[in-house]
Amino acid sequence: MLANSAWGLLGFGMAIAVMHVAVVPFGAAVGLSLALGTCVTSNLTLWGIGRRAMHKVHNKRRETTDTM
Repeated sequence: MLANSAWGLLGFGMAIAVMHVAVVPFGAAVGLSLALGTCVTSNLTLWGIGRRAMHKVHNKRRETTDTM
């Protein structure tokens, strides 16, 4: 569980950094929105990478069973 959460925490850390940088010049609402967008984008990217990897494994398994 901890190994899978490290990448998610990296996205959360990036969101905190974006919020830290963006709140003062742009205001609280924009800074928090940018931080939320960063976190959501990061997690959707990780989800997409995981789905693509699972899809490759599934297709590879299907190819080996079809040839038998």
